[in-house]
Amino acid sequence: MFVDTDGLHSGAAHSRNAGEHAQDSSKHLSGAQVGAGMFGDFAAADTFHEAMSAAHAHHVATAEAHHKALDGVSQKSGTIANAFTATEDDNVQSLRGVRCT
Repeated sequence: MFVDTDGLHSGAAHSRNAGEHAQDSSKHLSGAQVGAGMFGDFAAADTFHEAMSAAHAHHVATAEAHHKALDGVSQKSGTIANAFTATEDDNVQSLRGVRCT
């Protein structure tokens, strides 16, 4: 079986970078709050503010969830690549230890 460990490491790096971008967006978005009364001081404006606040909180949570998922993919890909490399190195050493006479 052939395993492209370089591809796994590359995928891990790309996932890590994407996760960092998602985390940055989550932090940036969570720092911007929808101010009360910014849409006016009447019932429809209050209802709209509540809907905007809920959507804002949802987007912050979604970006953080993306960060966690992408970070997990990155860690697992790197671990798998390292495990395949270690196994291959062990197999090479075992084969070198066997000498036909």
